[in-house]
Amino acid sequence: MAVCELAGKCSGCPWIETPYDQQISDKKENLKKIWNENHLPSEVLNSLQIISIHPFGMRDKVDMTIEKGRIGFYEKDSRNIIHVSKCPQMSENLHNWFKAFTLDLPKIKKGSVRLRVSSNGERGVWLDFSNEDIKYLLEEKKWLENLMSLAHVEVGQKYKSLGYKQDPETGNKVIKLFEPELRNWFHTGEIKLYGVIGGFSQPSIEANHILVTTILKEVELSKIDTKAKSWMELCCGNGNISIPLSKLVDQLTVIEMDPISLKGLNKTMAEEGVKNIKVIQKNIHSLKSGLEQDLEEVEGLVVDPPRSGLQDFVTVLGNVQTNLRPMHMIYVSCFAESMGKDLKKLNDLGYVVQSITVLVQFPSTGKTKRVRQLIYV
Repeated sequence: MAVCELAGKCSGCPWIETPYDQQISDKKENLKKIWNENHLPSEVLNSLQIISIHPFGMRDKVDMTIEKGRIGFYEKDSRNIIHVSKCPQMSENLHNWFKAFTLDLPKIKKGSVRLRVSSNGERGVWLDFSNEDIKYLLEEKKWLENLMSLAHVEVGQKYKSLGYKQDPETGNKVIKLFEPELRNWFHTGEIKLYGVIGGFSQPSIEANHILVTTILKEVELSKIDTKAKSWMELCCGNGNISIPLSKLVDQLTVIEMDPISLKGLNKTMAEEGVKNIKVIQKNIHSLKSGLEQDLEEVEGLVVDPPRSGLQDFVTVLGNVQTNLRPMHMIYVSCFAESMGKDLKKLNDLGYVVQSITVLVQFPSTGKTKRVRQLIYV
């Protein structure tokens, strides 16, 4: 019996009909292929560690499309939306929220929606609809009023929060768009992180705990080997790795471009009483980032770039005087192709991969989260 009624039709889980053990094996082979294509030393693959949690039921957020009364994902090999009534990848809390949301879909042409649940059961929804559809829903009122009774609601690319405001003329409550509201939608260990519903986070709270724990263990090993005390994190977001990492090192410099993520990070830092993080708002992909001096002052790097990889940051790192480059690097990636290209460039700079850990947090797809420890020699 198929695990999902849409197996073979839905593009969300292209590997769902493949036995789970075979999926793990295929992920290994894909990594080996990328490794060989980039002429990286193969010996490290012999000690490859794979962490597998559950084949299903891990996601605490989901991005879907609404079109003409349907909600779901794109069909395989087409741009048609296939209606989804249940998804085995959702956690129980997310599935319950999804079922409640789908009882009353908005009457719009087409739009994207993100559903999210927090660890304490709060529900959130981010609506990325056209201005025309948002205007219609604000005028129609009833659908948004019902949705606001069920969850916290965000709208549009600026993550505006929906709320009520009293009309000074009539005295009636009217729905208005407010500035983004930072809430505890995600956490890392016991640390609650501030962010917005539509902002970036790992897909699973459970898998994220394992990911961060794995990274921190690598940092601890680096400290034992070389006494590295000063670190930098690239693409830190709202502090998922930064906050727990700051408790292990003397000084941490974090780089992030997104202003809302940085607001969340600063709020969490204030609540946690974190004093040893230096925050820099810059684009790491720019050749003119001017990060060379900051790199000279740290002994270790944690990088978790977007799917496009490090790009020109490798050139910036290469501009740093050889004996002043950070000795340790922990590279975190969910996109093997860009990671392979980055590792080749880093290898040319003198960084050598010492260990690889693969975390399977995207079951039934070809994606994984990978953690690599590199040391500069």
